[in-house]
Amino acid sequence: MSKVLDGITLNPDLIWTEEFQSTGKAMSMKRTLGGAPVIFTGDLGAGLSITLSSGSPNGSTIGVLKKSVVDLLIARAEVLGAQYTLEMNGTDYSVVFDWRDGKAVEFTPLVTRPARTICFRVR
Repeated sequence: MSKVLDGITLNPDLIWTEEFQSTGKAMSMKRTLGGAPVIFTGDLGAGLSITLSSGSPNGSTIGVLKKSVVDLLIARAEVLGAQYTLEMNGTDYSVVFDWRDGKAVEFTPLVTRPARTICFRVR
């Protein structure tokens, strides 16, 4: 299925890691002074986690992104608090990049290139 974020076509093989964990339900429990549990439950109208990642099932890497797509995603992520539309599997989600742990995106290059050195001579 297709995956498009703010007009950027993503690799359709990216894996939504929380897809089967995100239920849209919440529950908390508190105890009274006498020790009896008081349970609060409810439906979450928003706030699902969507983490898209590549994977390596059966030894082959899937979900690889081109450098040009990575650059566009980094540019979007750097606009703090901006809302984008993520079209995924026939559903539109209004999403923001999650900076709570200090990084909203993380990429690892598959092909490393040798560093280029520029030498200057001071006169």
